[in-house]
Amino acid sequence: MNPEQHSIHEAEKNPKIIIHICPREDLEAALRSGQYQANSLTNQGFIHCSTPEQIGPIRDFLLKQNPGIEFVTLEIDSSRLHAKVKYAGATGESLYPHVYGPINTEAVVAVRAVEK
Repeated sequence: MNPEQHSIHEAEKNPKIIIHICPREDLEAALRSGQYQANSLTNQGFIHCSTPEQIGPIRDFLLKQNPGIEFVTLEIDSSRLHAKVKYAGATGESLYPHVYGPINTEAVVAVRAVEK
């Protein structure tokens, strides 16, 4: 099985709700424009997301690396996204959802403050 087939197979087993953590000010800009674009979209071609089960370590890392920044989680219904979602990860690691385009705000079904 090639990696692309593996990713597609895993994606079928994953929930339709995916999570992205961003600074609150980035969310406010997205609400004005109707879409969210992380820096990684420009630099890497996709926006990093996670499943609800994967979010803990990512949240902890971001809070430790960025003290003083107020973060929120975007709960995204992947079936409402205009952009494609692909699941990828290094060999032997969990697969994470990557969004290959801006996140349209109507796909965001909930926003929650990240507790420190």
